[in-house]
Order: sequence, then structure tokens, then C-alpha cells
Amino acid sequence: MKGRVTLVKTLLANSMGLVGSGNSFTIKGCVRRKRGLKNNLFLVFNDGSSVQNLQVVIPADRMHSSDIKEGDILNLEGQLVESPAAGQTVEFVTHKLEKLSERHESYPLANTHKMPLDSIRKYPHLQTRTDYFQNMMLLRSDAEFAFHDFFRRNNFVKVTTPVLTSNDCEGAGECFTVHSESYRDAAKLSDSVDPCNESSSKESHSRTRQHFFSVPTQLTVSGQLHLESLVNGLRDVYTFGPAFRAENSRTIRHLSEFYMLEAEMGYVDSVHSIMDNAEQCVKHAIDNLLSESHDKIKILWKKADHDSKPTAKDWRHVVDSEFIRLSFAEAIGILNNDFVTQEGKEKLNMRSHLLREHELFLTDKFKLPVFVFNYPKQQKAFYVRENEGGGKTSASFDLLVPRVSELAGGSLREERVDKLEQRMKESMDETSRAALDWYLDLRRFGSVPHGGYGIGFERFLLWLTASSNIRNTIPFPRHIYHCPM
Repeated sequence: MKGRVTLVKTLLANSMGLVGSGNSFTIKGCVRRKRGLKNNLFLVFNDGSSVQNLQVVIPADRMHSSDIKEGDILNLEGQLVESPAAGQTVEFVTHKLEKLSERHESYPLANTHKMPLDSIRKYPHLQTRTDYFQNMMLLRSDAEFAFHDFFRRNNFVKVTTPVLTSNDCEGAGECFTVHSESYRDAAKLSDSVDPCNESSSKESHSRTRQHFFSVPTQLTVSGQLHLESLVNGLRDVYTFGPAFRAENSRTIRHLSEFYMLEAEMGYVDSVHSIMDNAEQCVKHAIDNLLSESHDKIKILWKKADHDSKPTAKDWRHVVDSEFIRLSFAEAIGILNNDFVTQEGKEKLNMRSHLLREHELFLTDKFKLPVFVFNYPKQQKAFYVRENEGGGKTSASFDLLVPRVSELAGGSLREERVDKLEQRMKESMDETSRAALDWYLDLRRFGSVPHGGYGIGFERFLLWLTASSNIRNTIPFPRHIYHCPM
């Protein structure tokens, strides 16, 4: 069979002009499902170009139904005609057929429309052959560009921050360390002094060679500190890239490798300005996807594991409404009045940490995303700016969203070198402080008031699609005890 291959997407987009034209088209793709009826075999056919499947009709005299299986890759030639049945407006009637690849009998994803997502996810190398994961990955691509569009429109500079780093931005210690086994083994074989530096001692030489980069190195948990170093020269910057956390967690909201959108803004002096930008960013992405990717989202909403399925109206309400803003003290007051009393639990105070159940209560109460700001200073990282008036609270915030809880977090950064040094002394040892001496230079040599935020990309997709598990939102999920490819 020869002829120019036409995409399924092209056929469906131009169907009204192609039906009845008498033109013959060649398509190539995969059999998703099949069914026999009367004298014809009907295939659900997809070539990866469209979120919509194409119904293919194969007359019985062309090939017996038992010869075609779910998962087969076919080369078909035929015509586009008006469909006489409900469910689709057009269908593709085949008059020539060639098998390009025949799936093995052990193919695990036959009848995937009946399989739970957890079962499909056991085959990450095959999962985009299913409607759900194909649409999720297409939406993921659209969402990434929607965020890029927001930052481009708002004059942010896109930069790339390192995956390998010698600092732990969060200070939580849940990092993946990086080393070269071959380099460390080679170091053990030699106790000689470096011939290029005869004054160095054997002890210092051995200690240095234990690390490939001469200092302990890890996979990044955040690009924030690197973004801060670029603000003085570039003003508003952002990055989109992977982050890694070695958390001993297998919840439906955690991954060991995930992606972060992180923005840093120069010359801002109010945490509300940063919240404004974060709110606009999230709304822009949602609005863009509702307009440009609604067909994909609707398919994903059908699989939503909730009592009420999301609708476009629900999400338009989010875009058109002001997000709720509560100080930490106000949030504690609401929880004590409306949650703690009902649940019979111990009252909260300014030393309490908000748990996930507290955060979800707030979003359920207001039916909207909720900013909680001005957290107690001791609950936030060393770089967060202390508020004026006693230093008990910090200019920080978390953005909480329904079903997911924390989606984003941000703050003003401490630009006062004396305050920053004091916080570093309180929260880290001397070795860690020495590794961040360059960070103090950003204040010593002329500080730009600045602040920023980070958005968990997979959590955004989890929220928007109402998916049951964050592992559904990324092609190759990594979590504790799980890294199969």
C-alpha cells in the first residue's frame, strides 16, 4: 500500500469537507478496541495525533475479525463517510488493510477502558496507548506552555537552574546525594600527594578526592537560591524543571521526582504583590486550558474519583473569583471556631502547624483556593523575611486548593544581611553556613528587595483533572521503592 499518510486529527477537523469527496486516504495507527456487528468489524482507532478516536469500518470480506486484535498497528486505505449510527458523525470505511505490527498474546492493555488506572500504571512504557494517559500527557504539555505564556506576557526571563547543587534550599535534609563510585574507588587506591600541589597534605588530598566536585553534592530540591542570584541583573526570572525529595512517603500526593515552576521578582516589598502574581499565574493557566484544551480535560474529568464530576462552570468560577486571603492568625481563629469545636480536638495557637485536614477544611469552607500568609517565623526557612514589629511572623504564604491542599508557597526574601546571618546561625551548622557564603554576598554587595514563589506542576494537574493519584499526572512516576525504568 502506498500513498501519503493523513493524520486522524486532519480527517476529523476537516470531516465535513471530506465526506462524500470520493477521495481515498491512508492512515496508520493502533487498534484501541474492536467489536463485530452484522457484516462489519468496527475498530476504535487512534494514531496519537488526536484526543478523539476514529471509528474504522472493515467489511467482513476484507479480513476476518479474529485476525485483528487490540494493540495491532495497521496501515489502512479508505474513505471518510457520514456515520449512520449515534456516537460519531463520520467513520472511515476501509478497502485496503495491512498489518504493520501484530501485538503479542501477552499484551496487558487489551480492554483498557475497563481497567483501573492503578493497573494501567504498572506499564509506564505502554500507558499512553490508553485514552486516559494519552490525554493526560497531552494536557501536561499544554499546561506547561500555558504557564510559559503567562511569564512571557509578564516580561519574566526564562532561565535554567542546576539539577546538581551543593546547597539544600529547604534545609530539610531530605535530599538525594550524588557521587561517583568509580571516582571514590580510585581515591582509595592512592595515598600519594597530588603532584601538582606538593604542599597539600595526604589527609586533605584524600578528603578532597572523596567527592567528584570536591564538595558534597545533591540533586536539587529547588532552584530558588539560584534564581535569587540572577534577580539583580535580570529583575524578574523564572524556571521550570525537576526537583527531588527523598521523602519516605507513598501518599497519592507525593513524588520523589517532580516538576516545579519557580518565579523570583525583583523590587517587590510586599508579600501581597507576590500573591497577586501567583494568583494571576494560576488563573491564566486554568483559563488557557479551559479554552484551548477543553476536549482533553473533559475526558479526564470522566475518570475523576469524586462524588461530583468537575465541570467547566466550576472552573470558570475559580478563574472569575478572587482567591481568599487569610493571615495565619485568622486561619487559626476560623479553625478554632468552626473545625476544632465540631471535631472535639485540641485548640490551635500561633505555635501550631496547619495539618492537611486543617487546610482542606479551609478550602471546603470557602469553595475556593485560599492564601494563608504571615506564618510564624520558626515555621519557615531561613531565607524568609521577618515581618516588622517583633519578628514573630514572616512575610510568607501558602496557596491551598481543594482536594490537594498545598499547591504553591512563597515569600519575601530576607534582604537584611544581619537578620539573614542570625537566622542562618539559628538553623544550620557552620559547614552549611560556609557553603552559603555566596548567598550572603547577594546582600553584602547591594541587595535588591525581592521575593518569589514555586508551584508544584503535578499538583496543579492533580487539582485541575481531579485525578485520584498524582502518579497519574507524570509519564514515569518515581517514589520510594519504585523506579522501574
